[in-house]
Amino acid sequence: MAPLACVLYLSIENESFNETSLKHLVYKAQEENKNHGITGFLYYKQNHFFQYLEGAPDDVNTLLENLKKDT
Repeated sequence: MAPLACVLYLSIENESFNETSLKHLVYKAQEENKNHGITGFLYYKQNHFFQYLEGAPDDVNTLLENLKKDT
């Protein structure tokens, strides 16, 4: 069995999301994650994002580094 890494994190939005922009964010994330074999879930409530991600360690670490840079 291949190694598996997981990350659980909480973040706060720095711009307001409406239903359309939130759907766009989810779609974009799903496409990118699919391309890198990453699965998980995203929960949004009251300006907070709660996300769980899992996949190959290198892919998860790369995604996490990119998320840290994301404004």
